[in-house]
Formats: sequence, C-alpha cells, structure tokens
Amino acid sequence: ELPATRYRLCMSDTLSRLTRKAPPAISIDDYVAAMSLIDAAYEKTGR
Repeated sequence: ELPATRYRLCMSDTLSRLTRKAPPAISIDDYVAAMSLIDAAYEKTGR
C-alpha cells in the first residue's frame, strides 16, 4: 500500500474510534516504539 493509503486508513480508524469513544488501536508506548524502529531503519539506510 502507498503511504497515503496507510495514513488515510489510520486516520479513518482513529476518528471512528474517537466518535465511538472506543479505545485506541495501540497504546502511545507502542506507537513510540514503532516510530523509533522506523526512524532507526531510515538512519541505517542513510536517509
């Protein structure tokens, strides 16, 4: 999937959960861990 598609799906899910007062799909700690992993991967490739 293209990044724009993933972003759109993520935002759609997030807004839907907020509307329904449902819990988030992942915790903020899991989000930070995932973003740190992605950042490290980019750094390793020199981007």
